[in-house]
Amino acid sequence: MTVPRLLVLEDRALPANQLRKIIYSPSVSPPCWVHENGRDRLQQTQDEVEEVRVIMLDNLNKADERGVKLDELENRADELRVMSEKFERTTNKVKHKKMWDNMKMKVVMISVIVLVALIVLGLIIYAIVNAAGQ
Repeated sequence: MTVPRLLVLEDRALPANQLRKIIYSPSVSPPCWVHENGRDRLQQTQDEVEEVRVIMLDNLNKADERGVKLDELENRADELRVMSEKFERTTNKVKHKKMWDNMKMKVVMISVIVLVALIVLGLIIYAIVNAAGQ
């Protein structure tokens, strides 16, 4: 004599033939581990885990891409910083050069004005001395 196998269904032990009746009976709501379309909870959980795994892999790929883009951005920022420092040094050199050029121009202009003033003053004095001597 064979003993029918017993399956546990929601804390109750049922023979396999009664379980089949319960699963396929339209009047009885399916047990907690049987879902619509006849899929059991384990398969559904595995499918959900697979979906989550795919999403996580996608997120990891996106994070990796973001990391690469951030590295590129950081490199470009470093290059810009170096270029800006070079530009600042160049502008300071140009500024000092222009300042000295401006200073030289002022000295030349003042020298020319003083020379012209001395010539005019010399002519005035020469004219006064010649006028007084005659």
